[in-house]
Amino acid sequence: MKSEIMSWAGKFSDKPYLEQFERMKRWYEVLKEISISNGPESQADYQVDCIYAFFMNCFHLKDWLISSGVISKNEVNSFINNNKEMKICRDLCNGSKHLNLNNPSIGRDDKCGCGWHGVTLHREYDPFYQTRESPKPLKKFNYVILADFERFNVFSLADKCFNLWEEFMNDNSLL
Repeated sequence: MKSEIMSWAGKFSDKPYLEQFERMKRWYEVLKEISISNGPESQADYQVDCIYAFFMNCFHLKDWLISSGVISKNEVNSFINNNKEMKICRDLCNGSKHLNLNNPSIGRDDKCGCGWHGVTLHREYDPFYQTRESPKPLKKFNYVILADFERFNVFSLADKCFNLWEEFMNDNSLL
């Protein structure tokens, strides 16, 4: 029995993968808003949830493209495996889904002998930052990903992943 492609939005019936592309774009816009805000500490959990939601939806575009039958699994996997940022995206997605990664894309080799050094999300604070207008100044912080001993700003990484997908889809006449 052949399975049917299910899409809630009928406007994507001829290109169902665009439903996921548009979902990824909406989460990308949420991240752009977070990147320019200096929200209160009480919003940290919400912001982290949005970060993970973007990277999950970004990575899952792969499955939608393959399931839509518009590109081969090998082509999509090659695209992801040839871009470090997309491999970090994959590990963020799968790590947030499964807790432990059995087969990480980043940090597989333990060249230093110091244990696994894969992908982790952190929030960094600038203890010297203060706003002048507020009697209770907000803390200046950044979200960063540590991946294989490298530091990536979350929002710059999201920009890169989004732009890589857009370029890939344009190059394959999918948009």
